[in-house]
Amino acid sequence: MAEQKNPSHFTAVMVTIIALRYINMHNITHASATIQADEAGYATT
Repeated sequence: MAEQKNPSHFTAVMVTIIALRYINMHNITHASATIQADEAGYATT
């Protein structure tokens, strides 16, 4: 049972890590777009 449990746990961890990386990449892209919008706003002001 232990041998069967470990691979599925490892897979779950890998899926979680990949999901977190995807979310982080999306957040970074959104943040940089927000920063550019703020800079444009400051330039206009």
